[in-house]
Amino acid sequence: MFASLAQTLSAEQAHRAAILGLRVARGLMPSAPTYDNLTTDCGLGRPMPSPIGLAAGFDKDAEAILGSQKLGFGAVEVGSITPKAQPGNATPRVFRLREDQAVINRYGFNSQGADAAVKRLTALNRDDLKVPLGVNLGKNKTSDALPDYRHGLMTLAPLADYVTINLSSPNTPGLRDQQNMSAITALIDGLGDIWPDCPVFVKLAPDLDDQDLQELVRYLSDSPVTGIILGNTTLSRPASLRSVHANETGGLSGAPLFDLALKKLQFVASANAKLPSAKQLTLIGCGGIDSAARALQMIKAGASMVQLYSAIAIHGPGLIRRMNADLSALLKQADAPNIQDMIGIDLA
Repeated sequence: MFASLAQTLSAEQAHRAAILGLRVARGLMPSAPTYDNLTTDCGLGRPMPSPIGLAAGFDKDAEAILGSQKLGFGAVEVGSITPKAQPGNATPRVFRLREDQAVINRYGFNSQGADAAVKRLTALNRDDLKVPLGVNLGKNKTSDALPDYRHGLMTLAPLADYVTINLSSPNTPGLRDQQNMSAITALIDGLGDIWPDCPVFVKLAPDLDDQDLQELVRYLSDSPVTGIILGNTTLSRPASLRSVHANETGGLSGAPLFDLALKKLQFVASANAKLPSAKQLTLIGCGGIDSAARALQMIKAGASMVQLYSAIAIHGPGLIRRMNADLSALLKQADAPNIQDMIGIDLA
């Protein structure tokens, strides 16, 4: 059904249909199989049955949390949620690059706003939620970052197991400027008096250069931030792209992003490992992950868990169950008792 929908609907229509399908079918869907050797604890408030999490961007308005959980994800992150509702950018704003197993989007933080998300999260039956729930915070297009992220922390953090401050979407004007040292220092300092009890992650772009990443790792390790999600979509365009949509404006995700995402994660993990153990950040790898082998590469490079989104749009919702089964098998082949034994083993 997913494949036929993907062929007959536009990319954005198929995305919306997937959300509605998960909302309607969540009670009919069987729970995904679990594997003892994939159970992990990344400090997100509750154990994870898998190190493979759903990245923000899929369930933008917290509509399909329980259905997403049943796909086999070990954690579910919703958003990005902005304080006020906003429509995002004009359509068309999502493009399939079929030949490249990739997607370009310029959604622009289309969001029903924090009030709508609070209602859904408050109504959520927490007994049915078996995995950590993350809430990804964004800013409105025409407002300043600090008041918007303050609003997000105050209203949404109490309803989440962890929150993510998204500074890396390329589709909101000026947002990525918040990643420079002076801006991020002012932002984190400006949130200090309302800092939540739950873990807080900062989501950074894979397009940052190594010097900037090294400075950010050093600064964030001395801040109350728990960790880094690296990364988001990229503005770069690999020469290998073949699709007619390759030059569309927006962020590129999917398979062509993996090499860049892995390279940047390796750099950040190496810088993180050189810090005193008490200051080391929890790292989450994201970008181009579409197989158990790629997930394991990220984990071996230093990620405590990984996230994906575009891969389920490209390969269908059954992908996560296949990846969990394959990842469990890879651990057995490596004589590794648990996925946590693989974190960072490739660090130089």
